[in-house]
Amino acid sequence: MKSLLVHWKSSLQRQLVDSGELPSDETLCQELRKLGADSTPHSRGRSLFEHLVGTASILRMWSAPDVVVKAAYFHSIYSTVGNRTALAGYQERDQLRSLIGTQAERIVYLFTAMDRRAFFSRLSERRNLGSYESGLKVPNRDEPSKVLEVHRDEVLYLLILYAASIAEQTARYNSSPAPWLADLSTIATLIDAVSGFRLPFYSAADPLISKNDEAALLRSYCSIAQFRREYQSLGLSKTLESWIGELWAWRSFWLHCEDRIEEALTCASRATGKFKKLGTAWDKRLSLDEWLFVAKALQCSNDSLEHAKEHAELIEQPQALHEFLHHRIRFPAKLRPALSCSFGSACSPQNGQLTSGHSRVTGYLADFGSGRVPRQMGEFPQMHRQPVWDTSQFPLVQALEASAEMIMDEVSRLNNSLFHDEAERIEREGAWDVFMLFERGRKHLANCSRCPVTTSILERYDTMRTVEGLIYVSKMRPHTRIKAHRGPTNLRLRCHLGLEVPTGDCGIRVGHEQLKWISGKCIVFDDFFEHDAWNNTDSDRVVLIVDLWHPNLTEEELCVLKGLHHYVYMQAESLQRYWAANESKALKRRVEYD
Repeated sequence: MKSLLVHWKSSLQRQLVDSGELPSDETLCQELRKLGADSTPHSRGRSLFEHLVGTASILRMWSAPDVVVKAAYFHSIYSTVGNRTALAGYQERDQLRSLIGTQAERIVYLFTAMDRRAFFSRLSERRNLGSYESGLKVPNRDEPSKVLEVHRDEVLYLLILYAASIAEQTARYNSSPAPWLADLSTIATLIDAVSGFRLPFYSAADPLISKNDEAALLRSYCSIAQFRREYQSLGLSKTLESWIGELWAWRSFWLHCEDRIEEALTCASRATGKFKKLGTAWDKRLSLDEWLFVAKALQCSNDSLEHAKEHAELIEQPQALHEFLHHRIRFPAKLRPALSCSFGSACSPQNGQLTSGHSRVTGYLADFGSGRVPRQMGEFPQMHRQPVWDTSQFPLVQALEASAEMIMDEVSRLNNSLFHDEAERIEREGAWDVFMLFERGRKHLANCSRCPVTTSILERYDTMRTVEGLIYVSKMRPHTRIKAHRGPTNLRLRCHLGLEVPTGDCGIRVGHEQLKWISGKCIVFDDFFEHDAWNNTDSDRVVLIVDLWHPNLTEEELCVLKGLHHYVYMQAESLQRYWAANESKALKRRVEYD
């Protein structure tokens, strides 16, 4: 009786979905998490969950049919071409039908079950679907003797889904561009040919992108300095220039550096439009939101960017461009609320008032007037405290561990001369060297460029890259002990990813708990507790140290804290320039009198 009731319930729910009662995005995401998509590795250190949700997001920007968007959330759960491990088996198809509907589940099934090579081959032979009502007959990928009948509408939906999937995920290991636009161009042309449906970035007047043209662009773009020199002589195809917002963003920045403001603003405006039409980043070292921030920042500037000229030669990575604009650009006041999410804040105070975090923030800020706060940002009130934390609650941990081998490879290639003695006044016996990536609000561009995979992961997550955070490689030499000390603030937790861990007496104590590092695995602890570390072996111990915002902080509190930290950073930078200018003037006057 129970199994019969479950069947009736599933059947009724499927009928409701099929009749138009769509599940919410949050419901779909919850189901993906239940299946384990958020802990299943995918490309570039990301989870499968990120790929599936990202694909659905692109389809929404393309105004794709709802059935395709729903299918996108689950399009690789049965299996994938690169990884045959399935999150769900075909015997569970009925459960997915009850969640997203019969038609959407059918698209998910076909996406994984059909022989894609045969699918595209047969499409290229007969592009006009109106010439045959039955659609296509395609072999089953796992059982070629079986034939799948793909109907007319399903052909269109599969093409749109496949286009969004490759657009979302294709990039090199360090997230820089890889070849996919030529393939997307072909698919977009097929979509138009078989149905008349046009993706928003596609124009029938645009010629196909050739693989040779795309390869030439990628060769030049691998060095931004080289790309700047060659840009005009590359002779990029009309379609490439029409699709890629990054090209227009870089051109806008270079024009700003040359004080050609009107041209720069025009290019920035075009960049914004092209990003929104393509619906994803081509250069995935920045997310689409981050590229849109870059374009808007360049578009909002009504005069030449301050300090742009002297920084132009140093800015040869997208992250450096974003960081430069983040710290330097002056937005009109009316635009700041709309852009707040691009500064890493998930919310903005409403009408100048804080919501749930009001009392704790008020108490924290009140301490600044009491004289009780040390030079660091002090202790935030009413925070949950425990020495060691469960790593499973931190998405960054999963990303770091999934890419641990690539991170180890990057760190192993670093020359010892790039490390220096740890400068903090912490007592120690022996030698403790560090390689800084992010240091209290400052990004070490040269160091980050040497570790592109590591940096891309760190910048995709809400790591603490403000004045209270550090991210660096820590090398504890043989027979070294770092004596007991405490971190400066309880606003953060500290994550260690083991890279080189010697066997023997090597560990860390946090409060009353002792921990051991494991190569390729993370530990997360609260460094506001007293802690010490030791390496009583004959080999180096190497870990990646990453500061994280404390998970008990609310979105409203994070808004205030990030804003406060940003203000402190900008004031410190301004004061350094002011003092240096005065010192220079004073020195000049002394020389004149001498």
